[in-house]
Amino acid sequence: MLLLVATTDKLQLVTSAAVAVDVHASYMDYNGSTVTPGRQNTAISTATTTDIVGVPGASTQRNIKTLHIRNKSASTPDDVTVLYNQNGTTYELHKVTLRPGECLEYIEGVGFFTLAAKLPFGPNASTADQSPSAGSANYLAGSAIRFDANPSVGTVIKWTISMGKSAAGTGTSAFAIYFGPNGTTGDTSRCATGNLDTETGVADEMLATIMATIRGPITASCIVQSSFELDDNLTTTGFSNTARKAQVKAVQSAAFDITGLPLYVGIVLTPGASDVITVRQVVAEVVKA
Repeated sequence: MLLLVATTDKLQLVTSAAVAVDVHASYMDYNGSTVTPGRQNTAISTATTTDIVGVPGASTQRNIKTLHIRNKSASTPDDVTVLYNQNGTTYELHKVTLRPGECLEYIEGVGFFTLAAKLPFGPNASTADQSPSAGSANYLAGSAIRFDANPSVGTVIKWTISMGKSAAGTGTSAFAIYFGPNGTTGDTSRCATGNLDTETGVADEMLATIMATIRGPITASCIVQSSFELDDNLTTTGFSNTARKAQVKAVQSAAFDITGLPLYVGIVLTPGASDVITVRQVVAEVVKA
């Protein structure tokens, strides 16, 4: 039960972003002998504090039955805080970040909860072998994650790539994470391994695990931290002429604008000169939104 019992009691909503937020409140007023239903609708479009349930009349108790608070933006999250204002002193009842399309609900007898919208991204995977061209940048099919709303600070994307090389090829390959509106090599490399170990003329298999954490801010000055772990079967031949089975690289991007939509994030592979590589499997997923 959520009651306003004095003519100075009201509910307010604090919004953190200048996006469209709609609020509906349903309530019952009781003045000792009569019960009267009521409702209040509020449209918010700025980062501000807004009254969403007004004060009751004299000698009247106002019982809040439901609250519905929806972020109508198609791309921008909004931190919303429900306040109980008692004669100018405020108390936080609930605070949550509403992603685009999400709703914060209050139902008497249940409390506050969030109705999630469909996530503005999804996993991806390849469905056939790929033969990337040697010495050229190849955007791997199945690697692109499409964001239809801006990703949040702390979003983590992971790629798992299985690939093999033939006995041909003794160059150096490279991976890169591309960001942009196309999902092609027309986008921009933001985190790149540079040349990997020198390869040898021996067939080998490799498993690549690539991670990217969006550190933010979600502006024109975003930073992405990435890691590349590449494990192959052989020790001093195949994908690496160095006495180790794994290559590990950590790459941090320069600041860039991450706000354009749609936003594709995917993997580009540049095989070494004369390489004959088969990419057998690509799995792309958002492991933390």
